[in-house]
Amino acid sequence: MLGSMTLLGILVQERSPIGYKDLAGQVQTFLQDAGGFAAVGLVLWIVASLFASSPIDPTEPSRKRVSSLMYAMVGLALLLYLSAGVNMFLESVRASSDESVRLELQQREIIAAQNPSMFRGDTTSILLMVAGIFALIGLCDPFVRDLTKLSMRRIWALATIAFKEAYRRRIVWVFCVFLLIFLFPPKWFFNIKAEDELKTNVSAIYWSMTPLLLLTAGLLAAFSIPTDVRSQTIHTIVTKPVQRFEIVLGRFLGFSMLMSVVLFTLTGFSLLLIQTSNVDEAAAEESQKARQPLYGLISFQGNNKDANWYGESVGREWEYRRYIAGGPTSSQRAVWNFMSLPSDLIAGRAAVPLEFAFDIFRTTKGEENRGVLTSLQIVTWQWDNVAKQKEYEQAARDAGVYQQNVDPSDSRWAKVNELARKYGIFEFRNKQVVDYHTQAIQVPTGLFENALDGTPPSNPNAPPQPLVRVLVKCESPTQFLGMAPYDLYFLEGEGSFTLNFFKGAVGLWCRLLIIIGIAVAVSTYLNGIISLLVSVFLILAGFFQDFIADLARGTNYGGGPLESFNRLVRGDNITIELDRTPAIQFAQGVDEGFRWLVRRLLNIIPDIERFNWTPYVAEGFNISGEFLIMNVLFLVAYLLPWAILSYYLMRSREIATW
Repeated sequence: MLGSMTLLGILVQERSPIGYKDLAGQVQTFLQDAGGFAAVGLVLWIVASLFASSPIDPTEPSRKRVSSLMYAMVGLALLLYLSAGVNMFLESVRASSDESVRLELQQREIIAAQNPSMFRGDTTSILLMVAGIFALIGLCDPFVRDLTKLSMRRIWALATIAFKEAYRRRIVWVFCVFLLIFLFPPKWFFNIKAEDELKTNVSAIYWSMTPLLLLTAGLLAAFSIPTDVRSQTIHTIVTKPVQRFEIVLGRFLGFSMLMSVVLFTLTGFSLLLIQTSNVDEAAAEESQKARQPLYGLISFQGNNKDANWYGESVGREWEYRRYIAGGPTSSQRAVWNFMSLPSDLIAGRAAVPLEFAFDIFRTTKGEENRGVLTSLQIVTWQWDNVAKQKEYEQAARDAGVYQQNVDPSDSRWAKVNELARKYGIFEFRNKQVVDYHTQAIQVPTGLFENALDGTPPSNPNAPPQPLVRVLVKCESPTQFLGMAPYDLYFLEGEGSFTLNFFKGAVGLWCRLLIIIGIAVAVSTYLNGIISLLVSVFLILAGFFQDFIADLARGTNYGGGPLESFNRLVRGDNITIELDRTPAIQFAQGVDEGFRWLVRRLLNIIPDIERFNWTPYVAEGFNISGEFLIMNVLFLVAYLLPWAILSYYLMRSREIATW
């Protein structure tokens, strides 16, 4: 069991950039999670409505709190949830008596952990998704009908009032004065490595803006409605022909506009300081870019004793990177498989850059001021090292480029390009790699022409062949070279650093909208202090969502609270498997219930780290339009349930007759 947990831990610690291909799976997850909460909320609303003594809206006394559609949807949803529960129980019974079923379920969990955005077609997932749809339809019935009564003119007027009120409170400007101190380049105050100058500057800017702006937004949003209720100024609004939900939307829109103006003004000022601070040439080469990378799928080869070998572990606690052993006779390789290539990759180019940044683990000191030697071999699906190896070597000798590293500026580059086009191979030997430093080699376009000439043969009993493979070998003996999936890529092109810097600010803007949305929603029913505490708690928990997710999935070492306490008392190591005594079984059973509760809490906690785009900007990688659109959709999907909650809270709260 420990082995499968370790594998799960390796698989889930990498978060792939989200894209359109993940939309179906993400929609399914949203319908399951939001639908579950909608079902609970719908049941609570129906129960509360049965005991209500007065109509919710005095101006419409004939209107029902619960419509026939709501009753029908909650009935269908509960029936499907019951069916899903029965199906899960039957699967667990079959798994306990049939080893093949247990392994199948375990494999399904591993695949789901490896591809969290994958659409799951098993019976339980489909039942939960459809049940969630019914629950959402029932809960949103009055919400959707009341949307037709909203007036954008009234919402804009309320938003303008909220904007002016927040502006006059001056709390924003107090925090901005403190923030200005952190926006100046750190190299003015500290000694920084030349190539890390821009990276440190960008990280410091976003690092300082994040807590101060989030706290400011939380304070403004959390105290607004409770303050109006306490001072009774809200009575002036609700007694007018204004929908209560328009008040919520007006406050959200007003605070969002103010924080957006502040954020993008500070971002522009920060960018101006960067552009005028004479960035070091090495730092500009490393980070003042907006690279558009083409990533492949990583695998490892060379350990003939284990077909599932996934690189060496050098004992570091975080096993994000795996390692290959160095030496001229080492058979270990890291392999990147590129299953597809964009059609415009080689348009107007003599070469395509292959960039990489590896980690070095030294078992001996090595040579002073010298990195680790690495050889890279790039081959296409048409390369056959058995039939073509000798022919290729002879052709390379005749062209005078055999085992020689030729640059595109060299007159022999045309010969290199022709050999790559004919044979489908390009080699770069003994490249000196420096620890965590982005380096590059130029790959001839002829190699990609060879890869795109035809289609790889398919075999129904084997996985599809990649168009291009990159094999990395460590040449330095007694040294290890560590790599992760995104440590190597082909460079498709480069965008504007200025535009990318503002795209990075969009990630912080999404975080601001999240805390404003949460604070406004909970402040419709709670007082200002409690609303602020709830908002801050959820935001802080969002920064540790990966750790909470490990607790929820049970992939953390040591088990749940009771099992960990048991290990602590007995002095057992966290990696050993405990004896299946009644006490341990009871502790693990309680921990399973605890993990169920944590999984429910995990659905409420915002994925704050999803909107942390600082590494993209600091490392010089372009934030694509697809990435932006998908994350904005995530933002809308998270805020929508809070909007529905605030709608029901405002409807159920007695403020004044309106």
